Amino acid sequence: MTDRVPIYSTVSGREKVVGAISWDDYARTWILEKRVIPEKHMYRITPGWAMDDVHIAKLRELAGEEEAIIRLHSDDGEYWITSLTVWDENAFKHRGIAKDQTLLELKHWSDAIFEGTSDGVQGTFKL
Repeated sequence: MTDRVPIYSTVSGREKVVGAISWDDYARTWILEKRVIPEKHMYRITPGWAMDDVHIAKLRELAGEEEAIIRLHSDDGEYWITSLTVWDENAFKHRGIAKDQTLLELKHWSDAIFEGTSDGVQGTFKL
């Protein structure tokens, strides 16, 4: 099983690593993680976060039928977290973003609480 898969976007005409998808042994799920600068990356007209469709497709491919998590974080310690299920049920194409992206409104992102057993073997993300 692959431990960490980089994800790329084209920035100023060249490919750049913008995040990664990795398996989290503690959470027992795949997590797509990206660093964001809210002032630059957050969509303002319909407050939310847009993701490249190819990044979501790669997460879905790795997760298979299992749940997966999307986690965005800023340098000042803020986190925005959602599940792939919430993404699939609520994300949409928006005329104000790139044609190869989908937007999930801010109201569908939250903090996550991991609830595990005392031995840490099983647990789920509660969103």
